[in-house]
Amino acid sequence: MFWNLCSSYVEAINKGAIPSIESSWAYICKNECLKAADNSYDVFVKQFTDDIAEGGPFYEQELKDFFTDAKKKALDTFLKVAVGDDKEKFLDDFKEKMKQKYNQIKQDNDQSCEQECVMFLRNSYTEIERALKNQQYPSFIDFLHDIEQIKQIFEE
Repeated sequence: MFWNLCSSYVEAINKGAIPSIESSWAYICKNECLKAADNSYDVFVKQFTDDIAEGGPFYEQELKDFFTDAKKKALDTFLKVAVGDDKEKFLDDFKEKMKQKYNQIKQDNDQSCEQECVMFLRNSYTEIERALKNQQYPSFIDFLHDIEQIKQIFEE
């Protein structure tokens, strides 16, 4: 930060202008906030993707917990580095960017969950269909029992 401040003063003097302390400081603060937001977002994405790399799909609360942990770590990183009056604006933009990433991952998780459900139902239905075609159900009660088992597993 100090180097950037000195460079802006030297540049202003070399151009024959009088350096403005206020504008130089504001520029440095914005630059530091931008770097802090970018670095903190990288921390957030790495933490979040590491957590979800274990597998999936995840329950909604698990995904929220992963998001909360990654967000907390990233916000701590941001707040340690960011300076100046514009810090709140950058913080709001940074939070919005994290929320968008969460929504994207949540949407992917929902699609993955839906695919898992469809596969489960297809596999289960195929087994019941085969048993029906081969007349392996001695009674209608046995058939209903298998349907109830599939329903119970699916709901879980």
